[in-house]
Amino acid sequence: MQFSRQNLITTSGICFLFLIWSGISSGEDFYVPSKTHPTIQSAVDDARDGDVICIAGGTYYPEKTIDIGAKEITLRGSVDRKGNLNTIIDGQDEIRLVQCSAKQGKRRKEKGSVVLEYLVITNGYANEGAGLYNNGRNL
Repeated sequence: MQFSRQNLITTSGICFLFLIWSGISSGEDFYVPSKTHPTIQSAVDDARDGDVICIAGGTYYPEKTIDIGAKEITLRGSVDRKGNLNTIIDGQDEIRLVQCSAKQGKRRKEKGSVVLEYLVITNGYANEGAGLYNNGRNL
């Protein structure tokens, strides 16, 4: 079988697009609460870059700061039928709620984005960034 230059370019292009598409869609969804992830932090701990943490509607009172660290993930709350946000993370005026910081050794290394969708972050407590502390990340 003989390949023409055009067929070779087309085949190469399709393979390249497949590799890009498979890389983009390789993220996993984690659901909170669930048997394997009863808390938001447990899902964050298991998540890898590109994963999405789907948080059911309700009010969550984390015991300590939800630390995303340097992961490139999405935290996605939920909305009701009218489009109102119904996932609330409440610090009860005791803790910082969410922290995104990308640190490696003594130097800060900026990584990709963290996405926070459909969340109400309220009643955090800290000298800086009571609801959300961001150190060198794209949000």
